[in-house]
Amino acid sequence: MSSYNPAFSDNSNNYTTQNLLILSGVSFGFIIVLIAIAILCERFYCRRWNQNTAVVPDAPRSHNTVYGLSPSTIAHLPTFGYKRYDNEGSGGGGWLQCAVCLSMVQEGEEVRQVPICKHMFHQECIDMWFYSHSTCPLCRTKVEGPEEVKVRDNQYYNSPGITSVNM
Repeated sequence: MSSYNPAFSDNSNNYTTQNLLILSGVSFGFIIVLIAIAILCERFYCRRWNQNTAVVPDAPRSHNTVYGLSPSTIAHLPTFGYKRYDNEGSGGGGWLQCAVCLSMVQEGEEVRQVPICKHMFHQECIDMWFYSHSTCPLCRTKVEGPEEVKVRDNQYYNSPGITSVNM
């Protein structure tokens, strides 16, 4: 009489292979989750560290070539603490993303606003941008110093082609 021996059956081999595949999949998923958490922590802590350090250009500028804005022009740009507004009609729900570092701006963080186009960015990010550029990172509008803005505004309002209409 022959007896059934499960150790030599094909079913036990299938279960072992199936268990090995499940264990491999779970391990791979766990590794992916750990990598994602590490990346998020690195971005958060590096950004916080950058906020606590001074923004200093890497090399002195040449006197013949001007690439960005002067530090005094940058200092005159409007700076304020960000406040999220839920009723903005931009479709973003009042959230602001800094186009320089691609991070969301949190409430209370210092932001600078480009006067002409009204785009806002983290203060540290846009300051670094303006050391080497003189335009808005989003729309490429030329950023002007306070004296240039006053002259431009006076020319606009006092130009002979504009007349007032009383209704």
